[in-house]
Amino acid sequence: MLLISAILSGLLISSSTAYADDPPVFPSCAGHDSPGPDGIVTVRMNPSGLVQWGVKMIPPEKSVGQWALITIMGGKKTTSGFNRFTTGPYIPHGVVSETKPGLVFAVRGVVYSTDGHEYFVYGTPCRVPA
Repeated sequence: MLLISAILSGLLISSSTAYADDPPVFPSCAGHDSPGPDGIVTVRMNPSGLVQWGVKMIPPEKSVGQWALITIMGGKKTTSGFNRFTTGPYIPHGVVSETKPGLVFAVRGVVYSTDGHEYFVYGTPCRVPA
């Protein structure tokens, strides 16, 4: 558990960087898919303005194991993370209600798969639209 905390702490710190000049341009969270080497992070805004997210591992068998995911909104960890053991293929998902236009959202974490590998989850951050 200590290793998971250390990894997630580093991911949280690296996701809350301050910028001296203009902030970087991020894609909109209204509809954002961010593929990675082992899967895809999908982010959508629902009609109520909440951020919905999901992580799909490819192949799905990589998703079996211990998950440790955090979600970050505006540089702060939200309550919408996913920390549990899955016994079959699963798509971790959640909803973040702490949204405001202009804030940057990100999903970060790791799955310790029963196939003996660690798969890191990180999508390109997105910005909540106005």
